[in-house]
Amino acid sequence: MVRPESRTETRSLDTAGRREAGFTLVELLISITLFMGIAFVLYSFISGGVGMWRTGERRQDLYERAQTGLDAMAADLWCTFRPQVFEESEPVAMFLADRPGKPLKERSGFDQEQEPMPVLGSRLRFVRTIRGEFQDPITRNSGMVAGATEYYQSSRIDEDDLKDQETGAFKAAGGLMEVVYQAAVPPGPGSDAGMGVLLRGERLPVGGEGSLFVDENVIDPGSWTRIMRPVVGGVLYMGLEFWDQNTEAWESDPGETGVRVEQVWDSTRGILDDFRYYKKGSEKSDIDDMYPERVRITLILARPGDPTMTARLRGGIGKYEKGFRLDRPGGLQLKEEAVVLVGGRELMEIIRTGSTRAKIITRGAFGTPMADHQSGSPVVWGEVFTRVVNIPCFKENHNK
Repeated sequence: MVRPESRTETRSLDTAGRREAGFTLVELLISITLFMGIAFVLYSFISGGVGMWRTGERRQDLYERAQTGLDAMAADLWCTFRPQVFEESEPVAMFLADRPGKPLKERSGFDQEQEPMPVLGSRLRFVRTIRGEFQDPITRNSGMVAGATEYYQSSRIDEDDLKDQETGAFKAAGGLMEVVYQAAVPPGPGSDAGMGVLLRGERLPVGGEGSLFVDENVIDPGSWTRIMRPVVGGVLYMGLEFWDQNTEAWESDPGETGVRVEQVWDSTRGILDDFRYYKKGSEKSDIDDMYPERVRITLILARPGDPTMTARLRGGIGKYEKGFRLDRPGGLQLKEEAVVLVGGRELMEIIRTGSTRAKIITRGAFGTPMADHQSGSPVVWGEVFTRVVNIPCFKENHNK
């Protein structure tokens, strides 16, 4: 006969054995829940880290592209050439910066509908020196009578020059070449959003029918691929500002007046009639030419794109409206204040007022034309980069 205490001990042993054999349903559910929570936390950390890494890569790419464009322009501007002139003579070199993309209302005096601007901001043309010209085989053999100085002009060839030609000798380009910079929107993907390319062209010798200072050679978009090469892409705007002989600061303090920063420059003083020191007929002689002391380059590049940055207008914008809405948050989540290109033509300075709403601080920023924008127009976020370059051959206007 088994005692009751023995039966109780037997049941206790059986229960302990069953517990050692596996988990109950409640225990499994709790374990799965804990595992999912840990996995979610780990995924959040990993996803956030990957997102930060991708953002960092995009930002690094953005700054590298900006540095590439600014370095190229600065390197050329540091080599700007200005001839030493002591008497009346025909111009040898020029320094021209116009704004072919400015609104037609400013250029012609009346408002009219426009197509998207092919040139984004300023166009710069000037003459620079060539370093190591006579050591480089390409520039050394660049032409038989090439060059920018009077001695090398074809109308002034002497007997020694003719002998050199007969023996097959070549003359270099006189140590000079022409350079042109402009930001333009080529046809293709991104053209509707105003995504442009910073273009650089060079030519030697200086002058002649194919000169880059002849407008017909640079205004035709069909010739850009022939005479220019891309420097950096994703450009929304390239602008230039200049110090003249009276400028002391780029920006004026509150209440201060008298800061004179030029938006265009004409070293001859006789080509661009919107230049402050324009003088009719002055382009025929370079004795009264003037060169800027400093140049400030403004380069606006599109922020590196990802799905969260893509946005379009929800509803149109009239020419004088002060706000807009987007079809998705887009870049408004990144920064309170920003510069955006709307509809591929107008730059605006904005401030975020909601996840999909923005208040417009400045319409037609950086001299771009104000316009009406239809619903669905693309909105591209830009980053502004600037650099100031001192011109080594600064020359004041001594003939006011």
